[in-house]
Parts: sequence; structure tokens; C-alpha cells
Amino acid sequence: MNVFGNTSLDFIDKKYTDSGPDEQVKYVAIDTVSFVPLILETAPETKKDGSGKTILSGALQKEYAKMLEAFTRAHLGGEIGIVVDGEIVTLHKIRSVILGGQFQITRCTDNACEVLRNKLTK
Repeated sequence: MNVFGNTSLDFIDKKYTDSGPDEQVKYVAIDTVSFVPLILETAPETKKDGSGKTILSGALQKEYAKMLEAFTRAHLGGEIGIVVDGEIVTLHKIRSVILGGQFQITRCTDNACEVLRNKLTK
């Protein structure tokens, strides 16, 4: 597991997911050597896609754009954890190389997208 965030952890707490009460906590191994700091140029924004799911978009500060591009190129198709304030908030698959620091996070639960937006806006 690779980190797109600011620290490392060993599990994702289901409080940010749509998991049912009977689902177990998912444990993951995080590679802390390879990560991209979430230092944003502007506050992230949320919007709904065509099926009503929330999309979170934003832009990293310019000095981190090349780092994000290299990271997504090296881990294309892999799963990453987005870590904020010492917690894995969401897990996602890298579906394309991110150019110019402009990112879009799709398929996160509304709660997780809102938590991410709030934590990244601080």
C-alpha cells in the first residue's frame, strides 16, 4: 500500500466507509518511503457525478505536482491510502497518471469525501 498523504498507519477505520456493522476493520501495510504530501494550492471542492456519488477535486501546490505525477505513474493500477491527521481516511485505486497536480478522487463514500474535504480545508 502506498500513501498519498502526510503520515503512515496500519489500518483503515470503517467510520469513514459505508461498511455494515458486521464488517471487520481492513488492515493494510503502508509503504512510508513513497508518498506525496497533501499540500494544496486551494481548498478542495466536492460535486456529484451522474450517479449521485461524490467527487472530490483539488490541486497540489506546484512544487508537489511532479512528485504526484511520478508517484501515480509508478503505482498506476495500485491501491493507495489517503492519510490525513494520522488516519487512513480512504483507499483508492490509481486509474490514471495525474498531471499538473490537479487530482480527482472518485468513488469515495459521501462521508469520506466530506471528511477529506473538511480535513484538507483546515
